[in-house]
Amino acid sequence: FKEKGQIEFITFHQSYSYEDFVEGIKPIPPKEDENQSEEMVFRTQPGVFKRICDEAIIENFLEDYSGKKFYRIALGRKNENPTERLKYCYEKNIIGLGYSGYKTNLSSFKNEKEIKENANVDPTGYKMLNYLVNGMKDGDVVFVTEGQNIVAICEINGNYSFSENPDEIMIGYEHQRSVTWIKKDINLSVKKLFSYKTVPGNSLSPIIFEKKDVVSNFVLIIDEINRGNISKIFGELITLIEDDKRLGKENEMTVTLPYSKQAFGVPANLHIVGTMNTADRSIALMDMALRRRFNFEEMMPRYDVLEGIKVEKDGKEIIISELLKKINERIEFLYDRDHTIGHAYFIKLKDKKPADQYKELCSIFANKIIPLLQEYFYEDWEKIQIVLGDHESQQNKKEKEYKMVLCDEKSETDVIGFKHPEIDDKRKIYSLNDNLKKGEISPDAFTKIYE
Repeated sequence: FKEKGQIEFITFHQSYSYEDFVEGIKPIPPKEDENQSEEMVFRTQPGVFKRICDEAIIENFLEDYSGKKFYRIALGRKNENPTERLKYCYEKNIIGLGYSGYKTNLSSFKNEKEIKENANVDPTGYKMLNYLVNGMKDGDVVFVTEGQNIVAICEINGNYSFSENPDEIMIGYEHQRSVTWIKKDINLSVKKLFSYKTVPGNSLSPIIFEKKDVVSNFVLIIDEINRGNISKIFGELITLIEDDKRLGKENEMTVTLPYSKQAFGVPANLHIVGTMNTADRSIALMDMALRRRFNFEEMMPRYDVLEGIKVEKDGKEIIISELLKKINERIEFLYDRDHTIGHAYFIKLKDKKPADQYKELCSIFANKIIPLLQEYFYEDWEKIQIVLGDHESQQNKKEKEYKMVLCDEKSETDVIGFKHPEIDDKRKIYSLNDNLKKGEISPDAFTKIYE
């Protein structure tokens, strides 16, 4: 789906901006732009959101224009600055085509043969000129391409004309058709959107669409959506993502983008999925605009995903789903349900060889689960022990063999050397069992949590 351009995945962070998400003026190094000189230039570039919106809109566009005749046209070679020529075509609502052998008005020639026979010099390009003069009809759709990218879309709305005194940028492109611009300043891969082939030609060719998979829905997945500055990132587009404000809906809305100055709306076939961790303390900073515009679906730990994962050690079997379920029951009781531990930590056990599973399980607890519990309970080790079944009420265990979190009582005289009147006589000192880190702890350290 990603190769087809249907899915984009991004992560919000504090420095993520409108220019990254929607559009902005970005530097284009000379080596990355085949149409420019040796100097770096700055151009309006679409961000990930605008790019996937454009792709979704064009998909709808192709469905809406089914039955139409399509063409592709290039407005110049690499060294001819086709981008500036395209801007001129925007202003004049035209497209142009030109060959050195045809410096005359071709409106009187009715077919390809007549155009070929009336070339001023050695004829080249008569097929393309015939498409422009006699082939294109009002309502036909034209994709303007640069290389393998679509940069604009227009619709033919007038007859062929010949410019006797063209502006400098259009010299060599005197053969023209009037158009209505449907989509400007886009940058979409042809291969991403649809399969097609062109009739043999160069600058202008009819398009034959080949059978392709039906593409209707597009998805933008935003991870850590609550970590970005929503007002800064979405800007005026926060209104457009509402269901009824989408293109084609009852309260359809568009805005004029500040950089490209083009009208923009969000298509209905783009789905936006935001993910975040409810245990994240920055959740309080969630922009209320998101709360009003998104449906919130809770994703609690799924124990069924862990069904069948069992780790064996010394003839004992550790049932991972039961282990996690009991840990989460205790966390929910001692803290809250938003801080329960997800099943993802244990998924990797599925892919481990049986001989390596137990060591991996020990590593998960030593390096992930217990540090997470330390964060949750603010170093309250007694509660951590309760969650892990290591609390003092279980007197039948040898600490080094069965406890993940060890507790050692020391008196002030042991540590300081004398009794201080303002210090309690005894203190509990907690530590992580070294045997857990080494993967040598008894399997009962895990089974006693849920048995």
